Amino acid sequence: MKMTKRQQHWLLLGASLIMVVLMLSSLWLDLPLSQAVVNYQSYWGTVGQTIGSAPLYLVLAISGEIMLAVGLHESRRWLGLLELVGGLGLVSWQVKELVNETSSYGLRALANVRSGLPVGAPSQALNDGGRGTTSWELNLSWVLIVLLITLLTQWWLAHQSQARLHQLFWIAIFASLTVLLALAVNVGLKTIWGRYRPYEVFGHLQQFTRWDHINGPNGHRSFPSGHTMAATLAVVFSWFVTGKGHRWVWGLGVLYSVGIGISRIAIGAHFLSDVTASFFLTAVIIDGMWNCLEWQLNRIQPPSGR
Repeated sequence: MKMTKRQQHWLLLGASLIMVVLMLSSLWLDLPLSQAVVNYQSYWGTVGQTIGSAPLYLVLAISGEIMLAVGLHESRRWLGLLELVGGLGLVSWQVKELVNETSSYGLRALANVRSGLPVGAPSQALNDGGRGTTSWELNLSWVLIVLLITLLTQWWLAHQSQARLHQLFWIAIFASLTVLLALAVNVGLKTIWGRYRPYEVFGHLQQFTRWDHINGPNGHRSFPSGHTMAATLAVVFSWFVTGKGHRWVWGLGVLYSVGIGISRIAIGAHFLSDVTASFFLTAVIIDGMWNCLEWQLNRIQPPSGR
């Protein structure tokens, strides 16, 4: 059952109040909270760091699979070929990025353990977007994951009607735009704010700045949290599902994003305000793009046909 507009407004109001309270509280709580809870031995934080960004890549990969399926049914050969190549390229690219990122964080954790360091001991390069080296094992994993995703997704899409496939095509477009917009906003704010991460200011408290202070571009990228943004995009998976499954996937997406956000605080990669701002900024983008998607779906077909 879908939420009514009134329910949506109350949900938005409640979420906004929570954000305001958390952001105001974090002006005083950010540093002492991180000092109290950060634990580089946290396996939860390490796992969250390793796989937390997966939804960002998987939303784009699923969108690519839908483009591929549409291309297979396209009557115009040139357009169908373009959709096939574009879809397969998007899937391959995003799975490659996912494998590279997760392997980088995972290999770093293993290296820490072998060196006698805490499993989640920080690395500036990795937290700010660095990548580890690749190998034939990683390339094989990449190919196998692409094949698995393609087989499962194309099997699912083969059981959809032409009308539903057309609808999914528009959903894939808006889902991809949502990911790109959320990523652009997050990266832009990170660059502008130039905030030091918790593990960077421990022992150097003069480097700590509250979230309401903009440092400018300086190579530090704590505010807002990139992992939390990527994790919050798990909510977008619900767009591809109908019926009761929509609400279940939506709820699981919210729980996943909150869990990853907390793990980022626990591992010392972000302050409370970094996570809070990222979650609600991404949620606003998702909500705005969902409204645009609903308008488009209502425009291309009667509401009773949905």
